[in-house]
Parts: sequence; C-alpha cells; structure tokens
Amino acid sequence: MSATVDWAHQVAENARQYRELQDRLARLTLTETSRDRTVAVTVSASGVLTDLTLTERGQPRPLAQIAAEVMDCVRRAQARIPVLLQTTMADVGTADDPAARQIVAVARSRFPPPPPQPQRRPVADQRRVDRPPPVAPAPPPRSVNPPPTGRPERVIEDDWDERPVLGDIDEGHR
Repeated sequence: MSATVDWAHQVAENARQYRELQDRLARLTLTETSRDRTVAVTVSASGVLTDLTLTERGQPRPLAQIAAEVMDCVRRAQARIPVLLQTTMADVGTADDPAARQIVAVARSRFPPPPPQPQRRPVADQRRVDRPPPVAPAPPPRSVNPPPTGRPERVIEDDWDERPVLGDIDEGHR
C-alpha cells in the first residue's frame, strides 16, 4: 500500500511542477535590440513575436534594411529560448524529467543559434574615405551673343529670371 501512496504522491508532485512550469513559461518573454537601438523585438517562450518597437534615428533607412534588422533580432531572441526553458525547468525541478529534456531538444532544433554576424566597425569608421574620381573641368560657356552685325545691341531687362536679356534692336522695328 505504501508504494501506491508514494506513486500517487509522485504523480501529484509532477502535476504540480508541470502546472508551475506552464504558468512560468506563459509569462516569460525575451527581448532583443538591434546594435543601433532602432529595432527592439519581444518573443514569447514559444518563439512568437509579441512586441515590435521601431525608433527613428539619423538618416532614413531602406525598408529592406529595417526588415533584416527585425528578423535578426527575432532570431537572436528565439535562439535564447532553449536556455530559458532549461533554466526555468531547473528552477521548477523538472530538468531531469525525460519529457522536459525532450521539450528543450525540440526548442534547440526549432531555434538554432543565429549565424555569426560579421564584425562591424565603429560607426565613425564606417564612412568611406575613398575620394570620388576627379571631375573634368566644364568647357567654357558658349557665347550667347551673336556675331557683330554692325547694329547696336540693347540690353532688355526681363524679370523672368532676373538676368538681363540681350537683344538686337533694329531701329526699323520699334
């Protein structure tokens, strides 16, 4: 009879531990932020995106770049889920249970570590120091004055672009 009582007690204890684990995991979230702090994402312990914050800083960026930052943050947050599960299971006392180990193993396969990011140089070093190719000097402007005709030229004021307009005035066409 004592084996039955011990077994029933163990089943009840396991049920309590798994309820506590379920409650804790339902409340847990992970947040990751981009290096420049313009993107912040929060995911649940199941890997679902629960919050997204975008902050404007400096120059506007192409949407594709913002989307890539969001996905990078999501992947980094999700990659932390297996460790979070393992730690929470250890706190609750279920870490040695085969079912708990299976949950962690599934999380590791679903949320692998993100590929390493290339080392970014500090922002001040990211500016290109290449100089643009030299620009050939512009050819001298062509003369807008017609060749001399022997007739006097008269400057006509025009307010269209605030520059004087030269015109030949023929004395017979006044």
